[in-house]
Amino acid sequence: MTSAYGSPPLLEVQNLQVSAGLPREKIIVSDFTAEFYPAEITGIIGESGSGKTLTTQAFARLRRDIKVTAQTLRFGDSDLM
Repeated sequence: MTSAYGSPPLLEVQNLQVSAGLPREKIIVSDFTAEFYPAEITGIIGESGSGKTLTTQAFARLRRDIKVTAQTLRFGDSDLM
């Protein structure tokens, strides 16, 4: 897919799932899908504690204490999985 400006997504996320906890793993975020395009402003909104920060940290792999799975997690031409 392309944006209104004709460019491909800068960040593409399909079916992201974030989980944490040992010994019993708990799913914190599930089925998150989004495309982020250059020159567009996007916001992620939700209630306090709904997983907004954790989701964005999962994109960048900033936390080692969480498990991240996704059908697609791509930044430009780089596969982040």
